[in-house]
Amino acid sequence: MLYASGLVLEAAVTSTPDPVRGEAIVAHVVLREGATPAALRRYCGSELPRFMQPARIDARSALPLNAAGKLDYLALAAAARVADAPA
Repeated sequence: MLYASGLVLEAAVTSTPDPVRGEAIVAHVVLREGATPAALRRYCGSELPRFMQPARIDARSALPLNAAGKLDYLALAAAARVADAPA
């Protein structure tokens, strides 16, 4: 659904622990030039039911790849945990 917005070049979805829901959706995206996370959030809000909307959109310049050249979900999940850690 993220690609259907026309705002996203690359995307991956992970989850992070959430005290209320148990798990919260985190969208890791590389946005097209001129696109913003706010525009993507508005799109998700209009197209997805509330429980499927990302709790957080993590805009990146590139998604991490592992040694085999595949998407590194472990690195994405670790980055989401670090971002959620208390300061």
